[in-house]
Amino acid sequence: AMLEYFITDRQGELGRPTLQMLHHRRRVEIAQPAYCVLWCPRTRGMVVGVRGLDSLKDTVTAATATPRPLLDGHCHRGALEGATWLKAQVIPYIEDMKPAKIEVFGHSLGGAVAAALAGELYSE
Repeated sequence: AMLEYFITDRQGELGRPTLQMLHHRRRVEIAQPAYCVLWCPRTRGMVVGVRGLDSLKDTVTAATATPRPLLDGHCHRGALEGATWLKAQVIPYIEDMKPAKIEVFGHSLGGAVAAALAGELYSE
């Protein structure tokens, strides 16, 4: 509900920036989490939100825990595979909108995927 308060086509209330939904996907596959891409025209900021564990397919992704290299460390394999897939979905929006800043967030498994996505985007 809190996120819905910020997603609007109206002028921001109380100085809060308004976010526009560019894309969302609710369907889940293994290593393909549900997500949304939001845009703030005032700040030229992009926000990518990743949903947490909510299905059997998410559970399979979470159970795929073999460490994989990422930047100078290691990452949970399922989270990294989800992030790699998600990056391919998000890159067209980044190329089109050319955001000044990109923020990623998630909860539970979505937080792990969001952290890995941030690492993958940072490495480029």
